[in-house]
Amino acid sequence: MLIFIKISLISTGDNIYTHGIRSISSYLKNHGHYTRLIFPITYDNKYSKRVLHDIKNIVKESNLIGVTCTSYTSDKSIQLINYLKQLKIPIIWGGIHATFNPEECIKYTDFVCIGEGEEAMLELADRLSKKQNTTKIRNLWVKENSRVYKNDVRPLVQDLDKLPHADYDFANQWILDSGKFVNISEKHFGGCESNQYAHYRFCKFLPEFKFSRLLLVHTVRGCLHQCTFCCNYNLRKLYHNKGTYIRKRSIKNVIEELLELKQKFPSIDLIWFTDDSFFIRSEKELEEFSREYKKKIDLPFMCYVDPLTFNETKLKLLLDVGLIRIDIGIQTGSEKINKYIYNRFLTNECLISVAKVINKYKHKMAPPEYQIIIANPYEIEQDVLATINLLQNLPKPYHLQPFGLVFFPGTQLFYKAINDGIIKSQKDSCYSVHYTNYVENFMIKSKKLNTLYLNLILALMGGRVTISRYGWLHRYLFKLLINKSVTHFFNKFEFIIKFLLNIYSLISLQKRHYNTMIKKVERSN
Repeated sequence: MLIFIKISLISTGDNIYTHGIRSISSYLKNHGHYTRLIFPITYDNKYSKRVLHDIKNIVKESNLIGVTCTSYTSDKSIQLINYLKQLKIPIIWGGIHATFNPEECIKYTDFVCIGEGEEAMLELADRLSKKQNTTKIRNLWVKENSRVYKNDVRPLVQDLDKLPHADYDFANQWILDSGKFVNISEKHFGGCESNQYAHYRFCKFLPEFKFSRLLLVHTVRGCLHQCTFCCNYNLRKLYHNKGTYIRKRSIKNVIEELLELKQKFPSIDLIWFTDDSFFIRSEKELEEFSREYKKKIDLPFMCYVDPLTFNETKLKLLLDVGLIRIDIGIQTGSEKINKYIYNRFLTNECLISVAKVINKYKHKMAPPEYQIIIANPYEIEQDVLATINLLQNLPKPYHLQPFGLVFFPGTQLFYKAINDGIIKSQKDSCYSVHYTNYVENFMIKSKKLNTLYLNLILALMGGRVTISRYGWLHRYLFKLLINKSVTHFFNKFEFIIKFLLNIYSLISLQKRHYNTMIKKVERSN
């Protein structure tokens, strides 16, 4: 006889939109089990004793505890798992970090979930409820009596419509708010700068469009590309011959979920479709989407775009029903680095062509955001200059978002960097540094970077780019700083750049300590 059990799912990440555990939670609840979601969001490097104690009190009645994270917060996951072991409750570690580092993760926990977790988690819950053997569950590594059972993954879920919508039932969902755990409510979802929860980084703030509430929605699983720095390269290998990798929810299913979210969040006024490329859908699909979205949802939205699936017809369809901004990953202007290091087959000619089409409609939407990767030790000066040159040639205005290169453990680029001697320890990989933290990224890699000065210029270019300025730099100052003689000077006397970065790092550290002290005082009051 099946007895339904209580399952606590905890995300140690830095936002509450975690698609994975929200989908798993809905799937478990649809099959009768009870779930609670916990989001201990903090930007400290580790949890305080009080936070750990509070989490333990929330989950102590559970029959199973699940923890998920990316590599960035894996250290906090280890801290949390070690603390919760005293409850003697089975713990499973899942998410993208666990998927590619199961050998490490199984040292700390009873189970590791590899790949997509809905069906595996349900089978585990059912077997635990019946007190049955759990060592043969596909997608799971299981530790029992000092032995580890390593099971293969099951086929991918092909029909995503069979999965229930993400769980936004707040009755059993908790968030760390001002040092205390409270039930999640609508106010915790990101909005404009004046929103007191904006520091959770739940959203990207659009200067052109003040919004009060943002929701993230995922409609496609899988990506067209197999970039070496990303999980999709390894996920494709993991699921080889296990079904079609790229799967799309039907338009009908997406609209149904959006209708539910509109009722749940009356103040919502912006949707962010976080698929790797929303334009991967056909023109016919987007025609259906546009028709239904305009009729039933009618809210501004933003999405990621892949230049290889972009065309003007798709853009016009979406602009007519509320598309307000698109994000495009450039990564680098060096086609050599794109092809041979990142395994990306995107030419600058294609990118500029797409950018020109987008620019034709600048009166209908906010400037696009282009994203680049900086602090790549494989790049030489010509590669970084190629990126700078590409950025100069893109139609303006636009937003530029630089991200520091992170060698995430388990990715193809991580292993290449180890073999090439680029990284010799996990610290060298920058996996514990947020990819928006350029300074710490630069400091860790300063001995490996061939182009510290020009990478700093790229970081300073981040922000709004117009005819008159590139981010922090006025165009005249920008031209001066990339002058050959100036570049040569700072390359020769690189210690000046390192000194300035050290000063900035010290100031930032003092500021963080001050803010932490203020928060502690506020909490004690």
